Amino acid sequence: MRDTLKMHQTVFELYRSCGIRSFPIDCFRILDSCRIGYRPYSSQKNPRGCFSVSNDAFTVKRTVFYNDTMPAARISFSLMHELAHTLLDIPDGSDELEDEADYFASCILAPRILIHFLLDRRDAGSIHDFFGLSCAASSCAMTDYRRWLRNFPSSSSREIELELYRFVSRDLKPPTSSFPKRASESGVRSERGEGLSREMRFCERKRDFLLKHMYHYNDFTMAEASRARFEERSL
Repeated sequence: MRDTLKMHQTVFELYRSCGIRSFPIDCFRILDSCRIGYRPYSSQKNPRGCFSVSNDAFTVKRTVFYNDTMPAARISFSLMHELAHTLLDIPDGSDELEDEADYFASCILAPRILIHFLLDRRDAGSIHDFFGLSCAASSCAMTDYRRWLRNFPSSSSREIELELYRFVSRDLKPPTSSFPKRASESGVRSERGEGLSREMRFCERKRDFLLKHMYHYNDFTMAEASRARFEERSL
């Protein structure tokens, strides 16, 4: 079972120890801080032997061997995938375990809390441009961001993710939106929390409209005509 709290704690510790406040992040610097070596396939006497193990990267005795012919975005993802195997003790093997390492790589390269607070437009293209993920990885991160947004107010990793945002945002612009408090927290919701509540209610109404008039639950592609109809009815 995925230990998301441990993953987010690890991400925060790495950001803080490496002083990361700019993007795309420097993955080699992170490996250095963890005292993990790295060598490109091209540096080996027999690069073909490396390709026989993996087309992307693999780790032997705390040294990551990576395919340096790949695009930079894919190299970064592969390096952080291998880091997950080492730091989180995720063994190589099943597809489920590899998915765990992929998830960690995605979260450290583009933390969901930062997607929410730092991007003016929250879509795959903006994730690609700001965080430096590949197009495919950006699309997956955007899909997971939607799931994350629904679950965040009651998430066990909520506080550590907010700490990550506070650390990174010291030299960045203020947030464009915010989150409501947990139901168990005392006090009146802040203006920022109310803003997110309105945003979430709007999304729910939009989803209900699409379900009723045109689209399947998982299809969020909206034609200009249907968007105009919805906005007219919302006024």
